[in-house]
This record gives sequence, C-alpha cells and structure tokens, in this order.
Amino acid sequence: MKYQEKAQKRKDNFIEIYQKNQEDNNGEYFAGLGDYVTIYSPEYFTKMGFSKEFIDDMTETHYSDNSNPKYTITGNNGKEIKKLNGVMCPTVVSVLCDYFEIDTTKSLPWYGRGKIHQYKLTELFKEVEKIVRENRNSKMKILRIDLQNVFDDRVFVNKEDLRKQLINFHSVDWSGEGDINELTLEDLCDYGDWDYKEIKKNDDNSRTKKSVSNSKKSTKLTYKDLGTTNFS
Repeated sequence: MKYQEKAQKRKDNFIEIYQKNQEDNNGEYFAGLGDYVTIYSPEYFTKMGFSKEFIDDMTETHYSDNSNPKYTITGNNGKEIKKLNGVMCPTVVSVLCDYFEIDTTKSLPWYGRGKIHQYKLTELFKEVEKIVRENRNSKMKILRIDLQNVFDDRVFVNKEDLRKQLINFHSVDWSGEGDINELTLEDLCDYGDWDYKEIKKNDDNSRTKKSVSNSKKSTKLTYKDLGTTNFS
C-alpha cells in the first residue's frame, strides 16, 4: 500500500474514532492517549477503534536500560522486565501528526518527554476537532464513498473540499492526460473509482450520485486494565 493511501486511510480511521466517541467518554479518551510513559498492549488501542494494521506497525520491542531508572521497564508487580513488545502513546500521536501534516517543529528544542507529547497531542486534537466541527456545522455535507471498499466513508464540507482531497490523494498515481488540478469532481471519481452522496442537514432524503447503501455500527470506547506495563 502506498504511503499516501495508507496515511489517508489512517486519518479517516482516527477522525471516525474521534467523531463517534468524543461526547461519550467525558474526557477519558484524551487521558487514554495522554500517557507518555506506559507500554500498552496492542489491544488497548484496537479497543479504542484503531485498525489492527495500524497498531501492528506501531508495535515495538522495548528493552530495559539499567543505566537510568527512567528507562527500566517494570511490571505491575514492580519486578524488572528485560524486554517487552508493546505500543506507546507518543509513537501513535507522533505518526498521526505526520499524517495530518501538523507542524510540530516548535517542540524540537524542548526538554521533557511529557511536555513534548502533550503539545503534539493538543495540536492533533485541534486539527481533528476543526475537521469535525466544519463537517457538523455545514448546511450541505458531502459523503465520500469508496466503491472498492478500501476506505471508510468520510464527510467533507462541500464538493470542492472533496475534489481537492482527491487531487491530493491521486497526485502520486495520476497517469491521465493534462493537469490533474483541472479535473472535475466527476472526473476524479471516475478515475479513482469513488462515489459521493450529497447530504443536507436534517434531511434523510439526501440525493445520491449513485444508489449506495452503507450501514455501520457505532462502537463506544472503553478503558479497561489490559495488563499495561510502566516505565519506572
């Protein structure tokens, strides 16, 4: 899978997680990604709604470093663990910031893992909240549909917003004639096998370019003890 395709898929996944769960968890979701010292099992993140494919890429083998107590891995019983496979929140947040093209260079000269992580996390949520808010407040929304069933449906503010996203997405694989930036939305949909649905706010009888049915179940985030391991 090409980087841009992978990045867009993971952005869509995170926007969906945020949008579905931000009002149901009373801030607990933010705390779930705010921990910068714990090595979590991959299931901690997949239960949030992250794709297994993404979390598999974020999983690393961590080793204890006895030269510094901060880098000695200990289990819940306080005993040292020589090495452990798991995922840390700073890894997930940093990669998501890259996918959303968030400029985090301000934090480069800073000291302290906690301060840097909280800054990146705050900037990430600002960007995603902006996208969600724009989608929510728009009178007319555009639902992007992938006819190849690779990406989840995603809501855009308007047709031009969707057109620009498809231009950006297909700029790396464009093989047609002419300038891709001059293509209409319909041209881009035909090229990339996309579809879209026009959704009017509070209108269940939305017009569609093609008749497409796509129902999904909502999943509420839960935060249970999954056998996490802490750095001392």
